[in-house]
Amino acid sequence: MTGIDLGSRFVKIVTSSGTLIFSMVPTIEFYRNFDDFTARFKGEKVRATGYGRYALDIPGAEVIPEIQAHVRGASRATGLTGFTLLDIGGQDTKVVRVKHGLPDDFLTNDKCAASCGKFLETASEALGITLDQLLNSSGEAAPLSSTCAIFAESEIISLLAGRTPVAKIASGVMLAMFQRIRPWIAAMLSHDIVLSGGIANSPALSELIASSFPGIRIHVPQRPEFLGALGCIDG
Repeated sequence: MTGIDLGSRFVKIVTSSGTLIFSMVPTIEFYRNFDDFTARFKGEKVRATGYGRYALDIPGAEVIPEIQAHVRGASRATGLTGFTLLDIGGQDTKVVRVKHGLPDDFLTNDKCAASCGKFLETASEALGITLDQLLNSSGEAAPLSSTCAIFAESEIISLLAGRTPVAKIASGVMLAMFQRIRPWIAAMLSHDIVLSGGIANSPALSELIASSFPGIRIHVPQRPEFLGALGCIDG
């Protein structure tokens, strides 16, 4: 059984054959070498989800919704059946309230990159730091008034020109991103929050959630970027 999560930035693949095998390739590379990648799945049971799930033209492949896949993967990785799932993807963000192992309600942002991985990538490039450095940025934060990814880049450049320290701007970027999704988390809040996607590994994000929602348990599964693909092979 193979689960494939076709994200906007990366394609994540989990194969179950006694043990779980994880692999990830940039989405552009996947489509550039589509025939070579997909040939290895022929004859196998395949489930696909994600941004480009309908583009996966493998005979007999089953396509399932992203929210269903991520909820299944999060439940499998944590053992929880009731939680709030926060998935920050490259071009969208999903917040899902889960009850009894099933999605109960959700909010999603799929039209603006300001609360997504692409916003953070753009900000890190403007600051001249790595994405990992940005995801570790916390502490005193420079205020960012813009909620638009494009305008925020211009604002970052203005702050740099004004000699604002990079560390303060980086913390401000993380705070601005979190402030945009905080109301969604509040609306879907449970006692446990499970983080999904590559941004889940951000210590700064966990700190911001913990300070805003005291007493809430935050769970970052191993390999959180693979939860969608993992959910495709579960159930």
